[in-house]
Amino acid sequence: MRSVVKHESFTLDLAEAPMGLDNFHDVGLMFLESPIENLDPAIVMTPDEAKGLDVGIEVQIAGWGQQTADSSGPSGTKHCATAKIFE
Repeated sequence: MRSVVKHESFTLDLAEAPMGLDNFHDVGLMFLESPIENLDPAIVMTPDEAKGLDVGIEVQIAGWGQQTADSSGPSGTKHCATAKIFE
């Protein structure tokens, strides 16, 4: 790995992290020393599938974080659910 760039507001310090369901700024980029070869990238959604996303439809979601604003338990357990797109 050559370098990593994280969001300037990201923190693993729970005393500084936002409480409840909030924007944790948990996004970053990793730059590699050399390319990864002989591996096809996973396609999360095709352009045609993306056209089908619309307010009011139900979608399948998965995540590893809090499920409710008052949750105080640890994150790190994968949860799957059906949710509606509201906006």
